[in-house]
Amino acid sequence: MSAQSPNFPSLYDISLELSRVEHRGPRQPGGVYLDNLSDVYRFTFYWILIFSTPFFFLAGTYAFFNLSFPPSHRPKAAVEKVYSEYPLSPTLAPLAPPTLSSTRPNPRRSRITFALLVLLTYAVFAVASAVVGSAVLGCVVYGLYKAGGFSMSTWVPFIWALIQSLVGLTGIWPSVIEII
Repeated sequence: MSAQSPNFPSLYDISLELSRVEHRGPRQPGGVYLDNLSDVYRFTFYWILIFSTPFFFLAGTYAFFNLSFPPSHRPKAAVEKVYSEYPLSPTLAPLAPPTLSSTRPNPRRSRITFALLVLLTYAVFAVASAVVGSAVLGCVVYGLYKAGGFSMSTWVPFIWALIQSLVGLTGIWPSVIEII
């Protein structure tokens, strides 16, 4: 067990762990290993943040531009009305032309401000998902390695963070189907 925590990222030549390992100890010379739960959490958090944040940033930027610069309305083809604008029976309320928008604009908040709030929300969710994901994943992986008596390489949080980010990316699939 090492007395001090390794620096992030502390990745080393992975071939130390994968080749020529028979009749050798569990800790290879030149390798860096994680012994404390706090180190496993820290490494997993950083890697999840590195892998997941670009996806959140891209989605947030897409939402930002859609809210800031909405698509223009295309003129509808002239359709001949087949019904009368006046009812056949008398009404109690006077007839008023239909309004285009039933909501009134908020004078204190612009479209850009709302779009920035959405972008900030995406950034907060990126960090929150990294915190929760690394807490769960780090504790589970640390517990499994300690229960098995294995030494955890600094490559393990890297690989599991990559897996978690790619699994999280599959959550986009239903949205893609709706867009197509």
